[in-house]
Amino acid sequence: MMQSSPETITGSSIRIPSNSSITPSGGNSSRALLAIIAGVTLLFMGAYFYIQFQNKKETMSKQKIVSIKPSQIPKTTISEWETYTNTTFGYSINYPSDWIAREFPSSKSGAAFRPANMSDETQYEYISINKNEKMMLDDLSSLSFEEYVKRAGMEIQNYNTLASIKKIVTDSGIVGYTTTWNITSLGSGKKSESSPRTYFEIPQNDTATIQVEITDEKYINIYNQMISSFTMLEKKENISNINLKLYNSPKIGIKFTYLEKQNSQEITIKENDNKICVSYDTNDIDCSMGQSVEVFQKGADEKLEVAIKRLFLAEKDPNICLITVSDPNNYPQTFIKAEITFPKTEEFDMEKMAANTEYCSRNYAQTNGIRYFLEDKAHPTKFLFFSIGQYAILSDENKTWQETVSFE
Repeated sequence: MMQSSPETITGSSIRIPSNSSITPSGGNSSRALLAIIAGVTLLFMGAYFYIQFQNKKETMSKQKIVSIKPSQIPKTTISEWETYTNTTFGYSINYPSDWIAREFPSSKSGAAFRPANMSDETQYEYISINKNEKMMLDDLSSLSFEEYVKRAGMEIQNYNTLASIKKIVTDSGIVGYTTTWNITSLGSGKKSESSPRTYFEIPQNDTATIQVEITDEKYINIYNQMISSFTMLEKKENISNINLKLYNSPKIGIKFTYLEKQNSQEITIKENDNKICVSYDTNDIDCSMGQSVEVFQKGADEKLEVAIKRLFLAEKDPNICLITVSDPNNYPQTFIKAEITFPKTEEFDMEKMAANTEYCSRNYAQTNGIRYFLEDKAHPTKFLFFSIGQYAILSDENKTWQETVSFE
């Protein structure tokens, strides 16, 4: 009897004989199933932890960007900051709520700012704002504010030449200029660039500026935000007229007004011969620490510059000792202003100016403080000399006392 041919499984090369008997093993099947389940579980667990790791990595990456590049952080809401207001010179500026402001106790002309977590020492006051007198290098009335700023840094020791200047506009529309300066170290002679300093004009005041300074550029982002918040007050806080005093000298023939109490101090007036002293110090009889005005006589037809040359520059070299005449700001149209100045140079040299002052006229020639002569054409037989220095003693209407002087 013929045996039947082996049965062929379609689509496969496996052939199973028809008379073979295969019985699946139950134990082997269970182990295979468990292995498959374990593999699938591990696969899902791996995918889960991979996704969690990627999310954590992305979060850490974002945190890292914020901490390394603070300049990319959106601008802090200025409305949440504190505000420093200076009613003496009519301005305000915002500063971070976690910083501390210290107003300058004697002058009340500005303030210094430091992080609250820093020690209460001036070395940690990294940003400051203050009113500073303008340099009287020449006839400033002929200079625009921008041109003045380009020279203003020369008043600071070892600030040599302008490195950069940038015009800025604050949020309230106030125009200012931020500068940096080339510095030469006095000891080593090493050259570097200064930290930024920003200048703002004071309305109706041609003798001073508001300056914002930073000493640690780690806080430059805060500095820039503070500058953007700077504004001049629309109206200076009124000071009671009870505090406004009139000083009249029939002997000398002039009068002026002043605020008797300023910055918690009382102003003292002393008169001696042809000189009147105006000072914060009651013991300052000779005006060594205060401000002053002197009265000099001249011929009715004698020009102011001729009288100055006759009294102060006799036998002095006219190529070194110059007389600059101008129309003064904040005075009536009949007034004439004059200064003993020196030839202009490309770079300001403090030592050279001091030497020129000593040579021309120690007490009356140009220096690093405000000095000038003043004549009223309506009273041509006399003229005045003011020695003001680098700070202001105020009168009413945002004027200094010397700007209220009139002849009798």
